[in-house]
Amino acid sequence: MQWKRRRPRWPYLVALGSLFLLTLLAPWLWHRGRAARLRAVAEPETLAKSDVAAPPKKPAKPVALIYPTVPELAAPSAPEPELSGPMVFADDYDYVAVDEPLVETRVSDAEVAAAEPFSLRGKNQSILTRSGAPAATTIFSEQSLVKVRDAILAMVEQARQAQAQQAQAAAAPPAEANSLIISSPMRVVVESENDRLAMIPPSEMRIAGESSLMAQANPTQPRVAVAPASKPALEHRPTALIAQLEQLSVGSPASPWAQHVLARIEQLTDVPSPAGHDWQPTIVELRQLAAHGYNEAIAVKNPADQSSWVRASRSLERRLPVWTLLVDRQFMGEQAFLRGQTVGDNSGLPQAVSDVAALTDGSEAGATWRTYLRIDDVAGLMSIGGADHAELRRAVARDVLVRIDDPWLTVAQRQFLAQPPVINLATELRPWASGEVSVDTLAAFIERYEATGARKDADAIAELRMRMKWSADSRLQALADDLNRNYRNANMRVAFSADLMNRMIPPQETKTEPVRSRIVGAEVRGRSETDTQVQVRLIPDPAVWRIGLEATGNINSHTVSETWPARVRNRSQMEYEARKLIMINRFGLHTWPAEAQADGRTSLVGVDSGFSAVPILGSIVENVAREQHQQNRGQAVAQVKSRVKQEARDRMDAETDPKLASFETRFREHVLEPMNRFAIAAEPVDMSTTEDRLQARLRFATEQHLGAHTPRPSAPSDSVASFQLHESAFNNALRGLELDGKRMTVLELHNSLAEKIHRRADDAPADLPRGAKVEFAKDDAVRIICHGDRIELILNIVELRNGRDSIRGVGVHAFFRPVVDGLELKLVRDGSLQFNGAHLRTGPRMVLHSVFGKLLPKDQELPVLAAKLNQDPRFAGLMVTQLVIDDGWVAVSIGPAHPHRTAWRTRTVDLK
Repeated sequence: MQWKRRRPRWPYLVALGSLFLLTLLAPWLWHRGRAARLRAVAEPETLAKSDVAAPPKKPAKPVALIYPTVPELAAPSAPEPELSGPMVFADDYDYVAVDEPLVETRVSDAEVAAAEPFSLRGKNQSILTRSGAPAATTIFSEQSLVKVRDAILAMVEQARQAQAQQAQAAAAPPAEANSLIISSPMRVVVESENDRLAMIPPSEMRIAGESSLMAQANPTQPRVAVAPASKPALEHRPTALIAQLEQLSVGSPASPWAQHVLARIEQLTDVPSPAGHDWQPTIVELRQLAAHGYNEAIAVKNPADQSSWVRASRSLERRLPVWTLLVDRQFMGEQAFLRGQTVGDNSGLPQAVSDVAALTDGSEAGATWRTYLRIDDVAGLMSIGGADHAELRRAVARDVLVRIDDPWLTVAQRQFLAQPPVINLATELRPWASGEVSVDTLAAFIERYEATGARKDADAIAELRMRMKWSADSRLQALADDLNRNYRNANMRVAFSADLMNRMIPPQETKTEPVRSRIVGAEVRGRSETDTQVQVRLIPDPAVWRIGLEATGNINSHTVSETWPARVRNRSQMEYEARKLIMINRFGLHTWPAEAQADGRTSLVGVDSGFSAVPILGSIVENVAREQHQQNRGQAVAQVKSRVKQEARDRMDAETDPKLASFETRFREHVLEPMNRFAIAAEPVDMSTTEDRLQARLRFATEQHLGAHTPRPSAPSDSVASFQLHESAFNNALRGLELDGKRMTVLELHNSLAEKIHRRADDAPADLPRGAKVEFAKDDAVRIICHGDRIELILNIVELRNGRDSIRGVGVHAFFRPVVDGLELKLVRDGSLQFNGAHLRTGPRMVLHSVFGKLLPKDQELPVLAAKLNQDPRFAGLMVTQLVIDDGWVAVSIGPAHPHRTAWRTRTVDLK
């Protein structure tokens, strides 16, 4: 039987339990980001001046998502890229790291254009389509951009203050008439009045001494500059990378490699060098060392050594694009000159807006396009001057550019957006969407993020990436691509084996049923016995999940045909096979009507007649009946086969469709609704099907957020189910709690969290100090760190006020350790709460314990895998075979149980 071929995307959920972990409610999560905002099917309207389909209707306030039906199941236009390194599995009490490159894929026109109705849903409606509240109008808001801008400015100010302190500590420069001290990162020296930098000095340039004022008064006097003191090529020391290399340099197969890399990094960061020194050869050497280190690492047999080496080589590699520009004197000089000036020229924006308005004038569809492209908002912002509206202009411009380039648009909509006026509008909006960029500041944020993982730093990196993405400088655009690849990789992976899926199919009982039919004009009565086996077969596909549900069975029946004057007794043996294709791709879950085929034979058992007692006549009647049976046998068998095939198709559809509809309901309740509450966006990176398992990698992040940046732990090769989740997915979901900068009572906090995770508000502890007030930090109010076999929850408090007690500037740390018992897996609060802050004595600590000890009670348990799985016969012979919490990742696998097997883990997981 030939299966239809079709084509590709989709996802899973994470959030917070009692205070942070709503994850693991369901194995899958679905795409929601920009599609929730932009996706709507165009009606067959045409613009008055353009032969194209109408745009998505009401983009600013969508009523519901309407996905197209399943795209054509054709082979992908390009082969799926292979991993940069092999998938390595180990059977030791450790894990290896798997590095999987981020490959951004776009929806093809064939995927968007193809359509086909399905039995489980209305036309053009996926069963996984949400009908809840619409998503936000835009993923970019002025408030979020202002927040990130303030963080970047604070970092720059800190750098300037540190630089000023260094300048004061250094020896005083020679007292020459017109000396200039340049405090910009590149320390550009102005040597003459003809130098264009003298005409337009950078804002960071500080003129020292009265003689410089005299020089300004007398511009004809030549200016003499003193070269700045030597400094390291890289001012921001990569402390996290150095720690990795130092650990490798002792007693490891990677020791020579690590020492070589450390020596080069020391040259770049610790040794002052002349301003004219060319560091590009050193960067090239480091790039070669990173590639060589990775290739050597994957050949190491010991999984612990291999993991450490892979992580160090990738840690080095993801910094090199930034370092390459930092040591490029020409590039940094140009950036210093341009700093503070207007980025780009969009003087043609009024004409571009006018052209799009003219293009869309005169029709209802045109009005919808103007709304979709936010033409009125852009026109209004053009008439407002001043820097006060820069962030609002940036947010609107980015939203329009994302809408123009959105992959969920139909082919006709893409054709409309490909017209010159719209392309010109996008070009003119890029200066608004971009902004001032400091690669030196970016390097500082990266090193701090690598060391601490703070969400504030992640947001700043993401903001600078977007500014570079829409920059006019091709070098910054390339750096933005590197940041996207290295710091926005998939932060979740799930895999399910065919064996696990077959375990979930209940055993089929033999069915005995009466037979009442009419075959070749004769009434047929009797009984049939049906024996069926059902199994799941995975159909290899590099881009989607493709599942074949197969049922094979035997039907044995004994029947009697009433053909007067004789009754014919028959025995029939039929074999049938029914198949149903289920596909999960970027648009949802789709099913095809079942197909079936049957084969078999019938045999004559005997003939009964009322004339049997009559000597000659009885023989004649029996012979005639046998002859008629033989003549009609072919037609009768064909009719029986046809009915068996129809019944097999109907039965498979009747039994699978309600179950899939039930899955839709559970999926909506336990996955999509929590996603909406926590404002989680899930972007598929890749999906694939092999003969053995389904696999998907997802990115829980919008354009404004980062994803994973470290290699993930691999799963044991015999796993039947596995998932790996990076802490960035947790922290992106934590934004949905909306606690940053909030001030509320402890009871209000409890009720707010209860509403988010749908727990009863009256479950608050009786001794909870309900009147105590908590003010959270403006950034990183709640954060999660996954490392060292524990999940750490951090609450950053500006002030806790309880009665007359007021405690300011406190960090609350709660640790959760995993506990494994067969198939039961839970996180248990470990040890006492820890606090950090200035001058925290016994009294304030007691107050903190009295409040947060009630919100986060000791030995609080968060179930990950339910205990009832141990009693479920479908999971007999399975156990948790992997539990890794390290380097930002949480990895769990289920596989075959063995008497002497324990969970493949890192260090201190408790095993019952």
